[in-house]
Amino acid sequence: MNKVKKVFLSSAYCLKEERDLAALAIVKKGHLPVNLEWIVSEDIKISRVIERKLKKVDIGLFIIGSRYGDIDKETGPIW
Repeated sequence: MNKVKKVFLSSAYCLKEERDLAALAIVKKGHLPVNLEWIVSEDIKISRVIERKLKKVDIGLFIIGSRYGDIDKETGPIW
């Protein structure tokens, strides 16, 4: 029996449709998508959340479009 893999799935917000299709494909293959928009709270520093999640998953899938990431006020550009 194959192990269920946890797949961290991330993209720019403008690629929501593509991200949703990727999540569906991951589920159809019997794996578990981990999507930031399902877990992030305004009170939590996003870079720390991403770092913790990446340490706990088996695969990272980043859908890159014309823009990706954010600028943290304290540390500068992230991801």
